[in-house]
Amino acid sequence: MGLRDAFARYLRDQAERRTEIRQTEKDEPWLPIPEDAERDVHREGLLDAAKFVEQLSEDDPRLVALRAAGYYIEKSQAFSPGPRGQQVIREWGLDRSSSVSPERFLEVLREAAERDEEQSER
Repeated sequence: MGLRDAFARYLRDQAERRTEIRQTEKDEPWLPIPEDAERDVHREGLLDAAKFVEQLSEDDPRLVALRAAGYYIEKSQAFSPGPRGQQVIREWGLDRSSSVSPERFLEVLREAAERDEEQSER
């Protein structure tokens, strides 16, 4: 499994977590959790992004940038975003004014990865 497949799996897992949050609301009602409609938009955006990522080649410049930033762990074949990448994924689609296209998502994530990489080089 390469970066592309690990990344797509990670996005699907994150989308699934949005579904599981409904149970968390019942168990821990004090947690700030987005409304159902926002969560659904976020979940669908992540699933769309996973499908889009699966169509990319491993040498796509956006995937190359994620790899360079250390978002892919070869040994465990896992996708592991840095702090800025985690924030992008966590918040993607929650702002209804933002475009939730998979292309835009990947571009924003690439920019976050580059900032994570710059920060780690300091």
